[in-house]
Amino acid sequence: SISPTSSSSWSDGSGVSSEPPRSGLFGSLPVRINIFGSDREGGIMFGQAWLIMAPGHVRDRTVEQLQSRRVATEVFDSIEQAVASADLSRPDVAVADLERNGDDVALLCARLRHLTRSAIIGVAAAHRISAVEALRAGVDDFMAAPPAPAELAARVRALIRRLKEYGPAPSSVIDLGTVMVDCDRHAVTVRGAPVALTPK
Repeated sequence: SISPTSSSSWSDGSGVSSEPPRSGLFGSLPVRINIFGSDREGGIMFGQAWLIMAPGHVRDRTVEQLQSRRVATEVFDSIEQAVASADLSRPDVAVADLERNGDDVALLCARLRHLTRSAIIGVAAAHRISAVEALRAGVDDFMAAPPAPAELAARVRALIRRLKEYGPAPSSVIDLGTVMVDCDRHAVTVRGAPVALTPK
């Protein structure tokens, strides 16, 4: 199992710890759980996932479940940490705690989609953000918090399998540098800030 060995390193049980987090613009960068893209038995991994969730039992158990399903995993405490790592890796699926990463779920989804072009699984307490709200905002799947780690890992792998079989859906987001236009949502952001649009 994967367990923290100190405040600055992780171990996968094989006795080899990953590199400690590095300081950057947004603070400590996350530990890369499987930096080489292969499991401890030398097999090829099925895909890659990001977990943008608070540290704790659910995240740790989800990492274990994903590793057992041959999905390389990186963990982040916040969307800011994920943004800082986007140039180093691009996941197939990103799992995001919608409550932990800001009030504007649609903006969060747009940022993740722009950075990674990945599928998104949103997690939130049902009384705070409903599945309908999350799906309308742009997530591809939704689970009520706290999610069951085994089910969450199974959903991640199912999305990766679907992407491998059918390919990613064409993006509706037009990237103009500092300006992003989401045609499906009829939304515009400038430097990450939403712009109020008038009706036709």
